[in-house]
Amino acid sequence: MAPAPRVRLPPATTTSQSTSAGKTYDLAAGNLRQLVLEYLEHNCYGGTLRALQGELDAHGISRVDVKGKGKETVPSPMDVDLVMFDPAASYQLEISSLPPLPDDHDDDMLDMNLPTHANLNDTIMEEDDEDASNSADDDRSRMALRTEIRNAILSGDIAHATSLLETHFPSVIRPSTSTKPRPQSHTPPAWLPSLAPPHISLNLRIQAFIESLRSSSSTSITHSLALGRALNAEIGLLKDAHYTAEWALVGALLAYSDPETEAPVSMRRYMTRERKEAVAAQVDRAVLWSLDLPPASKLECAVRQNMAVWSASHDLKVPLDESAIPPGIDPPIPPVEGGGMDAEMVRAQKLVPLFDFHEWMGRKAVVKSGKDARRSA
Repeated sequence: MAPAPRVRLPPATTTSQSTSAGKTYDLAAGNLRQLVLEYLEHNCYGGTLRALQGELDAHGISRVDVKGKGKETVPSPMDVDLVMFDPAASYQLEISSLPPLPDDHDDDMLDMNLPTHANLNDTIMEEDDEDASNSADDDRSRMALRTEIRNAILSGDIAHATSLLETHFPSVIRPSTSTKPRPQSHTPPAWLPSLAPPHISLNLRIQAFIESLRSSSSTSITHSLALGRALNAEIGLLKDAHYTAEWALVGALLAYSDPETEAPVSMRRYMTRERKEAVAAQVDRAVLWSLDLPPASKLECAVRQNMAVWSASHDLKVPLDESAIPPGIDPPIPPVEGGGMDAEMVRAQKLVPLFDFHEWMGRKAVVKSGKDARRSA
């Protein structure tokens, strides 16, 4: 039998250097900052994002915003060509290759607001700053709208959330009438819930029906019945087995005067906050996709990728070479419980363990709280 392959991690280096336009960048630190900033904006943590950016500025640390523009842009592995292109340098080459102006040119030309070799860089930089400012304003406005839509869904005000979508992001809930497909820079991962406008619209209407059941007034019951009849007809036309089965459970909530306490557990889950959070997350991903932005953050994709790689390596009984782990990195090695051949192999050969992100974060939190308790003692 051939020996099991070994997992080789990257060399134990903490930084890598790259030089661009005479500047040396710390790619490890820059990529880490970019990862955190992108995660904060992706999840609408506007206050934390501004606070972190302010801290970076206050300490004179070059920061990168989520679009690869910043005080000193740190090129990411995916955007090197874009970042390395320097418009100012390009214009300098073009201008310097032009023939000099004749000595008898009209001196009044100097008073005109024309780009010259001396002031072209300043003009370009001012335009770039203005574009960056406008882009930042647009980003903040969209983040505020996304936050308002999410809060409306979580508070049960589906009508307000739908109104905001129709006004600002209509393509999220209404299919495009254009026969020409719109090019997309990002493709939703297969593990994400559907981002198709008919599904988003239908899920919002189902959530509106669920919210209407929280009140026992006669007006609310009449409204719930009207919503239920419309949904029943629409789902029947959809001919989707998944939606048909789900609607059978959701629609049956009408039989209970207080579904949150009287309905069976299998049906009561539709009344929980977790259900609203799932709908809000699906809608937010659809908004991002409509803006041609990735529907999942880079950090989320990285976590899912690592979980898949570690799990597959564990299933294949791949030994873990701990010497390849860089210093300061805490490998996801959970305590082994119970017996069995697999447990013995983990102890003897130190196989690549399963990586459960939530369990790993829970252990980190316990360790941190223990250290804090010892410090305060």
